[in-house]
Amino acid sequence: MKKVILATTVLFFTIVAAAQDRLEYSRVLTLDTVSKGDIYDKAMVWCSKMFNDSKDAINVKERESGLISGKAVYLSLYKTQGKRDSVFGSVFLHYSFDWLMEIKKGKLRYSASNILYNYSGVDYPVFISDNPPITILFQAKTKTKTEWELSKSYLISNIDQIVSSLYTEIIQSKKDF
Repeated sequence: MKKVILATTVLFFTIVAAAQDRLEYSRVLTLDTVSKGDIYDKAMVWCSKMFNDSKDAINVKERESGLISGKAVYLSLYKTQGKRDSVFGSVFLHYSFDWLMEIKKGKLRYSASNILYNYSGVDYPVFISDNPPITILFQAKTKTKTEWELSKSYLISNIDQIVSSLYTEIIQSKKDF
């Protein structure tokens, strides 16, 4: 019985440790002069502009509690060093993630979690530090690992630019009134 409990405990801590190593993103936008309701409304307008089909992309819309969440499918372009010049990378592009906006008076927190890399219809969880989830034929493992790390850093940078556009939408909309 002690062995079963010990094995279950070790398995539980292994799963928790693995979950803690998952790549995530979070950013707080400070919007001191904007009310909670205005932030929510402008965030919804931003969502309708940002997503091709915002009805499918948004799962939760709770104005009173200040929550908007959904799932994003994202093509994250990045550049790799070519022989002559920088070129767009050809692998590690297709990602999906769960996103959440938590809105309070004067603040909005945007977070992305459960980030997955999709290759040939298979989703691979993205971890902070790990080896690439796939092998690229006829490419050195070190180059593949470098491109994987580069792709993850570009993904975070791309999400940060998206959130910056959310901030701009809320601030610009405030000035338009």
